[in-house]
Amino acid sequence: GFEHQGSPFDKMTDTWLSYKRHASVKLYIGLANYKAGLSSDPYAGTGKTEWATHNDVLKRSVLYLRSKKIPGFAFYSYSYLNDNAESKNLLTVL
Repeated sequence: GFEHQGSPFDKMTDTWLSYKRHASVKLYIGLANYKAGLSSDPYAGTGKTEWATHNDVLKRSVLYLRSKKIPGFAFYSYSYLNDNAESKNLLTVL
């Protein structure tokens, strides 16, 4: 998330973008859809409740990646994108 104490999403994305790479190498960022609705992230420090208090973390992540011209992203894990209504709503928002 963006409020992660040690590794906020936007800062980590910018860090990865700053690394030199061959022109043929494309950068794809993983999105933690398994955290959507998580009541507490014990690894996020002061941002541990961001996923519970903000329902737009994934949307903001995708918008941030688009603003930086990142060519693609991958959801982790596919098993969290199933047939239930919450998953359908998530995909509609993105």
